Amino acid sequence: MASVFKEASKLSKEDQELIRLYSATGRPADDLPYTTDFEQMCLSVYGSASDEIQGRAFRRLLALRKSRRLPRIGRMFVDRTPINEDEAEILTNLIARSAGTIGHRDSLPFTAEFRQLVKAFNEQTGRKLDPHTVWRMVSRVAKWPVLRQN
Repeated sequence: MASVFKEASKLSKEDQELIRLYSATGRPADDLPYTTDFEQMCLSVYGSASDEIQGRAFRRLLALRKSRRLPRIGRMFVDRTPINEDEAEILTNLIARSAGTIGHRDSLPFTAEFRQLVKAFNEQTGRKLDPHTVWRMVSRVAKWPVLRQN
């Protein structure tokens, strides 16, 4: 008799290795883009760390996370770059312009649109932030409390 529950498909060797290396980093998926940990992971699994490969690997990690195949790694206690109300508004507008909506922000890493977003954010705010820091701000802009200026 056939099961009423759909069996989970088997993971490819690449997916298995990606999950193994992801677990070894001890970093949540959202913290990986634009880090040497992620570059090394992509080199090990795919033999390249080009933007195209890193973008594909990041999207694959997110898909594995959504299908509950990626182990949960707790929140990292990292210093968050402060963002004020004006910067949050600038960033939200740049995300919407680049991705369509803030809900589509996960499609941005490793794209020309994201490189332009980083450049525009730095120009408009007078900051000099690296892509990883801007990505962390983008990935959490809807969740971070904005620092109020009194």
